[in-house]
Amino acid sequence: MINTISVLGSTGSVGVKSLEVAQKLGIKIFALSAGRNISLLEKQISLFSPKFVCVELFEDAKKLSYRFKNIKFLFGTKGLQEISTLIEPEIVVNSVSGFEGIFPAFSAINAGKTLALANKESIVSSGSVLTKLARDKGTKILPLDSEHNAIWQCLQTNLKTESVVPGISVKNVKKLILTASGGPFLGMKCSELENVTPEEAVKHPVWNMGAKISVDSATMVNKGLEIIEAAYLFDIDPFKIDVTIHTECVIHSMVEFNDNSVLAQMANADMKSPIFYALAYPKRIQNNTKPLDFSNLNSLSFRKPENSILNLCRKAAILGNASTCAISASNEMAVNAFLQKKIKFLDIETVIDYAMAKCKFKNAETLEEIIKIDSESRSIAKEKIEEISKNEF
Repeated sequence: MINTISVLGSTGSVGVKSLEVAQKLGIKIFALSAGRNISLLEKQISLFSPKFVCVELFEDAKKLSYRFKNIKFLFGTKGLQEISTLIEPEIVVNSVSGFEGIFPAFSAINAGKTLALANKESIVSSGSVLTKLARDKGTKILPLDSEHNAIWQCLQTNLKTESVVPGISVKNVKKLILTASGGPFLGMKCSELENVTPEEAVKHPVWNMGAKISVDSATMVNKGLEIIEAAYLFDIDPFKIDVTIHTECVIHSMVEFNDNSVLAQMANADMKSPIFYALAYPKRIQNNTKPLDFSNLNSLSFRKPENSILNLCRKAAILGNASTCAISASNEMAVNAFLQKKIKFLDIETVIDYAMAKCKFKNAETLEEIIKIDSESRSIAKEKIEEISKNEF
């Protein structure tokens, strides 16, 4: 059992759950990072007494240092990178939001730390570079997203493997199957989506999430990005990764093997479950999550999604990290434009497709090259957004 961790992005939903799990397991919190939710961060500092804390702004770091005099406060990207390389923590939990999370991910692995990862951009934008670095450094990546954590559980083997995710083998795997809730527009035809509003897109039928991830669920870009993540994490052909719509949200992912047997990971929807698995690995620890009640589980339904973005993401994963980085960056720009009502819902995919086609970069081999691709992709996406906005509004 591990003794000490750092939690980056501690005031977000995954960060909060990670702290709850760590407290339940008796794991010491050595360092925290947060953005601008200082009121919650102050409560976390008082409860967990970390030695280091990083915030986004210098002004916040300065104010907090007056109140908590025995803590070293850092700020900004450099602070995130420093806090992810501290010697004492055995695991760095990275739940930082957005592209900013890529910097502590690289720093942690460079320092030989085990990385518990909930930041999508780290894998989508730089998957082949980050996983190669982890192999070179002899460290591991523990997936915290429920879908990839479920696949990790289904792929466990007693064989010694070189996988970047510990203890797995894809040797006899026919395909991976990611489950999707379906989002707010499940069953609607493309023509019916032409004029949907941001307010409608963020009303997820199951989860209460932030605006960005809610729109990603509505477009199913989130599942496309998860295909890319799975391809990199599990070193598998992206066209061997299927998606099925499963509205009950009980099965979190499945693996079909060469003998046509299928293993599924099932649990009530609670982010603490994958976090418990990651932080207690390789043990399974009794925890306080709610068990499934099969007597009240009347049915499990599945349906094939009709969504072109999924194959676009598979294609990007085949082409390499320049294309996957372009998808991640352009999607973020397009979703922000949609939320600001500068473009329509269906224009999001148009922007992504355009940015991916226009990306002139070859695959990156360093973090610096990934940063350049991200910046270029955002500029290309901005150009397309302005063109669409001028023509439509």
